Amino acid sequence: MILFLDFDGPLHPDEVYHFPGQGIVLRKANLPAEYAEAELFCHMPLLEGVLADFPGVRIVLSTSWVPAIGFDNTKARLSPALQERVIGATFHRRYTPYWHRQTRFEQIMEHVARHRLGSCWIAVDNDDWGWSKAHVGNLVLTDDYAGLGDPAVLDRLRQRLAQHYNKENKP
Repeated sequence: MILFLDFDGPLHPDEVYHFPGQGIVLRKANLPAEYAEAELFCHMPLLEGVLADFPGVRIVLSTSWVPAIGFDNTKARLSPALQERVIGATFHRRYTPYWHRQTRFEQIMEHVARHRLGSCWIAVDNDDWGWSKAHVGNLVLTDDYAGLGDPAVLDRLRQRLAQHYNKENKP
């Protein structure tokens, strides 16, 4: 069972920028007032809580952080519990030379095909542009600001994981 994980949107508000010399910054001045206190990775504990019930779920990073700061630096931003689950990223210099021109869906589908994952995967992302009707059931769409902090989205993730996890782990 694979969880494709985007950072900006799901794990914190999608107002994150990479500035040379400053690193990665959450631009709080751009946030709506109700999210003004948000921090980078503020929803990470919520994801950890959901995944605690699904020990076999592995994470593939599907975030623009990987080409920006590298796989190891991106993975290191996650908690130790989530780091243990990370097995790769959709971005790879050798396999995805056109990664920046692809939609998130295309990036994920290329990874799914390359690793022959079949249908036992879920993506958590705030970008649903280009998703096919055949695969929209694999997407847990988050709001740009509320992300996994929205209880309805968190519940939807839990339900989708249970559906896919039970299919994969039947005796």
